[in-house]
Amino acid sequence: MFNTNVNPPTSTLYINGTDVTGQYEVVPCNNIKYDYEKETICVDGRNWTKWYVWDKTGDGDPNLVSILWLDENDVVVNSPDPILIDNVNCVNCNPLISDAFGDDISMLTPMHSFVVTKPHCCEVLITTTIGQFKLIEGETMYSSSDFKCSFNITDIEIINGTCGLSDVHIISNKLF
Repeated sequence: MFNTNVNPPTSTLYINGTDVTGQYEVVPCNNIKYDYEKETICVDGRNWTKWYVWDKTGDGDPNLVSILWLDENDVVVNSPDPILIDNVNCVNCNPLISDAFGDDISMLTPMHSFVVTKPHCCEVLITTTIGQFKLIEGETMYSSSDFKCSFNITDIEIINGTCGLSDVHIISNKLF
């Protein structure tokens, strides 16, 4: 937007309705070749996008033209306060898989999902930190959905049938 009421005229730069004058500049569309680099940055527990814009017309290394920040809703924003970047509210994703058999579940890690398999000839009661459920005779497998919070299997009990605890196999997935 140009203000022609002053001499010389001034301009204001808007991106998605946000005034970004002074943070970004309009680059002329001549023979400049650009390269873009996208980086996902955790800002106070939320994923923001940081775009680097590089001018590649020179003979040497590219020149950084601009850095653009988008919040978790892809809205252009000012660069965040450095103390908010990768702070305590940011959780790194370190997925894990663990497995155990029903006679020794001590090695299972707190999980976000799990799969239980067993022989068809027994009924099993699974106790978790968020509730209980049964696998009846004839059912050989149960798979949970991914929960946002982690939980653990705390007990497995054979309540009917001829199989043993060592016949019950659990595979757990921890997302972060």
